[in-house]
Amino acid sequence: MTNLNVQDLDLFLETAELDDLSISTGGGDFKRELLPAKGHAVRLVGYTEVGVHTKKKFQSEETNEVDTVRMTFEVLSKDGIRLDDAGKAVGARRLYMECKKSTHEKSTMRKLFEIMREGDTTITHFAQLIGTKAWKLKVNWEANRKLLQNKKARTEALAAAEASPDNKDLRVWEVWKTNGVPNLSPAVNAVMDEDGEDTGEVIPMKVPAVVGKLEFFLWDTPVVEHWASLYIDGEYEKKDASGAVVKVSKNRVQEQAISANNYEGSALQAMLDGTEFVAPEVLDVEDEAPKKEKKAKKPKKDKKAEDKSDEMDELGL
Repeated sequence: MTNLNVQDLDLFLETAELDDLSISTGGGDFKRELLPAKGHAVRLVGYTEVGVHTKKKFQSEETNEVDTVRMTFEVLSKDGIRLDDAGKAVGARRLYMECKKSTHEKSTMRKLFEIMREGDTTITHFAQLIGTKAWKLKVNWEANRKLLQNKKARTEALAAAEASPDNKDLRVWEVWKTNGVPNLSPAVNAVMDEDGEDTGEVIPMKVPAVVGKLEFFLWDTPVVEHWASLYIDGEYEKKDASGAVVKVSKNRVQEQAISANNYEGSALQAMLDGTEFVAPEVLDVEDEAPKKEKKAKKPKKDKKAEDKSDEMDELGL
């Protein structure tokens, strides 16, 4: 597997021409547990542009052509990290979201960017935030579109869901976004006095380093190493609409990119068609950059439609 690291991104950013997002335009093999309803330390570990896709408007059959960005956050609280028997971090829960690539002042992407750069005007793109800064993410629970405000409500809702597992209306969901924007705030904790009262002071949260791999890909300026870092080998099983068990590729992100409406004639297509394949598992981004005749793997297009609810389950939305 190819791992992208912060140093590689720093080298790329020294010469890359990135869109300045600070300029506003007009107008795994384990059971997923719910993250506790509280604040969790997270880091941004992925910013991936996957091209233009046709998407339904909210609560409508109408569609839009959306230039899509995939964002990935790694949960680095004790509830998000998985440890091996020796106590070493071997994995961490990841949360995914997709939004429209836009610098419009009212867009989800621009609102998120302003929250994450915390007033630092030297930061002009999400790429500068990958694997570096940390934030606190507020996670809530809801069931049947109602927010579960306290521990009693959450306990009762979980019991009801477990008693009737086939009743989707009783399912308990994690909610970590408001109007599409993640509930992020600075990674600090309040300082309490000896009586448990808030002193008004804060201290930085102790946040572990990133556990998994970083993901970064720009649609208009693709780089072989960045593309290879998106590759995931293998398949998983799921039930289709008829209830039959089918195998689905884990290489979701690369397949999503090459299925984009604007893939034909894109810089990504030129990169994939113009060079010879080098398997991601043998490509080490710490070595010299591959020669022009080498390239990252071009996945097959997956024409099978994914069930929306199953996709939300897998992504943790």
